Amino acid sequence: DIASSSCIVMLDVVNFFPSISRKTIRELLSFHGHTKEVADHLSGVYTIKHGSRRFLPQGAPWSPLLANRVASNLIDPLVRETISEPWGYMRYCDNLILWLKDEGLDVNPWRLAKEVMDVVHKRTNFRLHKVQVKRKCHKQKVLGLVVNEVVNVPRRYYDRVKAILHNIKVTGINESLDRWNLLNRTSIDKLSFERIVRGMALYTINNTSSTARASKIQQLLESITWSC
Repeated sequence: DIASSSCIVMLDVVNFFPSISRKTIRELLSFHGHTKEVADHLSGVYTIKHGSRRFLPQGAPWSPLLANRVASNLIDPLVRETISEPWGYMRYCDNLILWLKDEGLDVNPWRLAKEVMDVVHKRTNFRLHKVQVKRKCHKQKVLGLVVNEVVNVPRRYYDRVKAILHNIKVTGINESLDRWNLLNRTSIDKLSFERIVRGMALYTINNTSSTARASKIQQLLESITWSC
């Protein structure tokens, strides 16, 4: 469990989507049973051309799925081969996360990060950078969640969600929507605003260890009349 780990190491993939070529996508599709002709055609559809290269475009709806499949085949096995048992590993898109399971071990996380970077660099087209080492004595924030003891949304995020819900309850949906659009320089409609706020509230409830805080957000959410 990453929560309460004594040491967390995080790395990013450099230019994740542009690093995945049409050839890699074609090989992935062939591996999953598509004929050569179909794989060649689809790999052309899924990639864009820039200069002499074709690669996955960032922002396309299919890119995260294909990129994740590629990384699962190419990056994840190499990392798992490199790390030893005291370390855990997971990846979210282009974010690689290693954590120490045994608090009593004396380890060098920077050396481990270097070994992972070297093996991925040597055996794939991917490059890793932005190494972060977070000890237990510091705030350990992973993918937006604080995981020092248990998984929690940051206090600032919790306070923001509570303030948004309170503002909607007190001033109403229309004024709150106008405030949101002004501060965020957007022009979303009421339904979109409701979906965003509900999503933020549910995310907070599901990732807050404090029952009292989760209940407070739940009560505020249920007290709002969205049809006004």
